[in-house]
Amino acid sequence: QWLARHPEIERVLYPLLPDDPGHAIWQRDFRGGSGVFTAVLNPRGDGHLASFLEQLRLFRIGASWGGLHSLVAPAKLDNARSVRPWPKSGPLVRFSIGLEHPDDLLTDIEEGLARYAGRRKAAAE
Repeated sequence: QWLARHPEIERVLYPLLPDDPGHAIWQRDFRGGSGVFTAVLNPRGDGHLASFLEQLRLFRIGASWGGLHSLVAPAKLDNARSVRPWPKSGPLVRFSIGLEHPDDLLTDIEEGLARYAGRRKAAAE
């Protein structure tokens, strides 16, 4: 919910959220959820996504979900959809939440989104 309210986020794709298009189906068929979700970031120029992903302190870049450590990976749906095109223009970022403290993860994401928006320099600069 915090991420869904963030000004750099266009939408969070997570069926546990009441405004998610799949929420009614999730409610009907499931009793719990997972720590895997996708965020659609607001569109920015080239290089902004890399500034978000590459400087995260706690999230490792990876695609193996369900481990102890939080992971993040960029995703693309442009060519993966055949019935109807993907309507969003911002980049997708897939998160898998591990066992780190939630406040630390939120701080890491907040700092990354500030870099994404160009409000803060990357650590290496």
